[in-house]
Amino acid sequence: MRRLVLGGTAAAQLELEPAPMLLGSAYVELVQQPEGPSEVLVAIEPPPPAGVRWVVQAVPGLGPDTDGEVLGFDARGCARVQLGPHRRRTLILTPVPADPARHDPDTLTGRSHAATLIVRRAEPG
Repeated sequence: MRRLVLGGTAAAQLELEPAPMLLGSAYVELVQQPEGPSEVLVAIEPPPPAGVRWVVQAVPGLGPDTDGEVLGFDARGCARVQLGPHRRRTLILTPVPADPARHDPDTLTGRSHAATLIVRRAEPG
């Protein structure tokens, strides 16, 4: 697992290494400094190739009976992440087939999906 320490207002980025293969995952722990915001925006660049999309989960859950949540990305490709009272969350980033019905899980390509996680301060609203 890689760790990305966030400070204040500056944006941060981390290249996913090793780049995950389809249905494989990369784990990144976000750790916010005391002066930083409790909510951040995350994005993945570059956009995935045709036929692939990213699923990003934030764990642990923030409620007493939750394991975590799947992030919803907006039209700009950004998702909000609440860091919670401990000011840290782990992101699980997984490239998945955009159309699972057309994917044969027994066919391995060996192709990895290089990407960079971008994290910046969330604007109010």
